[in-house]
Amino acid sequence: MTYTISDSNLDKSSLAVITDLDGTLLDYDSYSFDAAKPALSKLRAMKVPVICCSSKTCEEIMHWRRILRISDPFVSENGASVVLPRQHFKVLSNDLQPRGAYLVKTFGTNRDLLRYVFEKVRDESGITMIGFSDMTVAEIRQLCGFASDSEAVRAASREHSEPFRFGNGVGEAKIARVLREFTNAGLHVIRGRRFYHLAGKVNKGLAVGYLREAYLKAHGKRLTLIGIGDSKNDIEMLEAVDIPFLVMGRSRRYDKTVKETARPMLAGAPGPEGWNRAVDLILSRLTA
Repeated sequence: MTYTISDSNLDKSSLAVITDLDGTLLDYDSYSFDAAKPALSKLRAMKVPVICCSSKTCEEIMHWRRILRISDPFVSENGASVVLPRQHFKVLSNDLQPRGAYLVKTFGTNRDLLRYVFEKVRDESGITMIGFSDMTVAEIRQLCGFASDSEAVRAASREHSEPFRFGNGVGEAKIARVLREFTNAGLHVIRGRRFYHLAGKVNKGLAVGYLREAYLKAHGKRLTLIGIGDSKNDIEMLEAVDIPFLVMGRSRRYDKTVKETARPMLAGAPGPEGWNRAVDLILSRLTA
């Protein structure tokens, strides 16, 4: 089924937006969110939560939350961790790991174990693979298009995933072999635009489900979740929300797999421009 606005009862007291970052709220190349500022301001004024749900690390998302001026829960490393502001979710304290002003629910596999499996598969297969842990700060900065070393350091501060690339000339058959080895080891590989991400059996959809329960337990509130994404690693997130939106990619085309699998509403523009349009459409239909 393809979603329509009438599929959900929209009222602002229960509304929350859960969003991917790179290529969605943030421009894929420049990381600008200028085109989304009008909608962000409206959500902020209405006190509608904006929940980042990204492959980015906890440190990266903390940084972007400050820039975006949002203070809501977030999901890091493709669903490996859900991070909740302690002051708003104190009732859940006994079940979560404290971390400063936050409480953390961890679903992911420890990075040390991921590195052990990564190196074992690489050594035994003889296939060239380069992980984040093998790269210098300068290399990460260049590959990700970051403007500063500090951005690369934040991206490298992974706890539950190991981004990696195959060497030049590694063919599809060898790639498939490596991915099978990781699957046989009980791990999961998420294919992003720049990197493959080796992780435990996590995804953004599982994290969305946990967030629903967390809000219900802490606030007695059943959320109406608006999801916005752009790529295949957003599929589970878009399937788990109430109203999913897909923004166009940098080529001004929609990801065909996401479109056919999650059956989202189409935002009509790429990146932050599409994000702004999606939010404006939702806000125009609020009943209270």
